[in-house]
Amino acid sequence: MSLLDVNLNDSMEFGTLPDNQEAKLEIIRAELTESKSQSPATHNLALVLASEQIGVDDIRIWLPVPNDEWKDVDEKAYVKAVNRIKDVCACFSISMPCEVEDMTGNSGWCLMGEGEDDLNPGKMRNFVRRYIQAK
Repeated sequence: MSLLDVNLNDSMEFGTLPDNQEAKLEIIRAELTESKSQSPATHNLALVLASEQIGVDDIRIWLPVPNDEWKDVDEKAYVKAVNRIKDVCACFSISMPCEVEDMTGNSGWCLMGEGEDDLNPGKMRNFVRRYIQAK
């Protein structure tokens, strides 16, 4: 039999960063996931971003990965998706092509948003309003 011994006094309630505040975030996980939507995008770039502040919950974003089929179906939506990925790359100093796993550890500045979590009513969560281009 294995003994589990965790000090539950070390637990904490995670908070959010204030709305409209710039924050330095680090990519702590990056992966391609299959898209579950009905759009022509077949994959999403799933990123988990962490603040330097220990008490702030991680921020998850999903970026649809544009492809040629999408470009043929809806060129405007395709260009918007390309622009969003371009903004993320400029913020986190990522150049294309790249291995998704190599994004981990890159840091950049973002303008934060704060809103109610759709999955947990009454609980707040952060999202990225704007990616600030690295200088």
